[in-house]
Amino acid sequence: MAQTSWWQQINDALDESKSTDESGPITVKDGIWYRTLPNGHYLMGIDQSVIDRLGELTFADFPTKVQEMAVGDDLLDVEGEKSVETLQAPVAGTVISRNQNLLNNIEQASATAPLQNWIMEINPQNN
Repeated sequence: MAQTSWWQQINDALDESKSTDESGPITVKDGIWYRTLPNGHYLMGIDQSVIDRLGELTFADFPTKVQEMAVGDDLLDVEGEKSVETLQAPVAGTVISRNQNLLNNIEQASATAPLQNWIMEINPQNN
């Protein structure tokens, strides 16, 4: 039986905390989906429309490490087999976490499951 690394166990636990059963409906704006989590934070991810436009994603990186995001701030640089694009934040708030695992496993970005292709969790400005 294969053992799971403790990093993977931590990632799995974080993914479980972002359960789709307890989250609000998904809204899509400019290639980013976002939904409200039970704690009031937003979880954001890559919409299928980005993958359709860029082709299979081959690279992603966070262009900035700022903790305060405004609507329209650069959220994620993505490169696909057809094009390169910088995705922008659809909502404003304080960054709670970034999905570093997504950058290391870019194939997850093409997944349609929100628990695999999420980019960032933020606490909205009005909270």
